[in-house]
Amino acid sequence: MRSIFETMCYIGLYLSVCVIGVFVSGIQGCAPAPVMGTVSGTAVCQGKPLTCGEVLFSTPDHRQSSSGAVDEKGDYVLRKPLQAGVYQVAWTPPEPGIDPKTELPLKPVKSPVNIKRQNTETTDLTFEIKEGKNTANFEF
Repeated sequence: MRSIFETMCYIGLYLSVCVIGVFVSGIQGCAPAPVMGTVSGTAVCQGKPLTCGEVLFSTPDHRQSSSGAVDEKGDYVLRKPLQAGVYQVAWTPPEPGIDPKTELPLKPVKSPVNIKRQNTETTDLTFEIKEGKNTANFEF
């Protein structure tokens, strides 16, 4: 039979292991939250507001992205905040819809924007998002 001293040692050792385990798992789960920013701005082409389409932001590796619809004044707001960093920026025309009268596909909108600026892989436009609110106006 164990003595009270031996039993207390085992209990102490067990509690020590439990406390260390909780401490280590707490450290791993407490990574700092990434620095985030929101983005809004105006999209223009040849000095006139773009009145449709979407502005797209994407990291070069395409792991993070967000987009925002362009309104009739050329203004947009990205749908979700993005982690701070440098993003490639593009504008995409709206998808052609269906004519409700004929039920035939509508013709695509002829875009005034250079084709290379309609894709985040080919665009030459970039923007660095910083923590908090960001304003990003673009001449597409």
